Amino acid sequence: EEKGFHFYTLLSQYAALREGAKLARELVDPNAAAHYDAAAKAIANILKTRFMDSKIGILATVQKSGGLPYK
Repeated sequence: EEKGFHFYTLLSQYAALREGAKLARELVDPNAAAHYDAAAKAIANILKTRFMDSKIGILATVQKSGGLPYK
């Protein structure tokens, strides 16, 4: 395993928050929808600014802090 921030984990969290906001709107809970939308927007910003490399493309993991030696 590799310790750090992982692109695909954050992408899954982003998708879940977007779906949660949609459900909250359907259940007429605008405060929850706004909260989920704000969290999703923050994650989207992290994905765009920290995981994109002009030469490589998408970085799978950033801020690596150790992990198993064979990875």
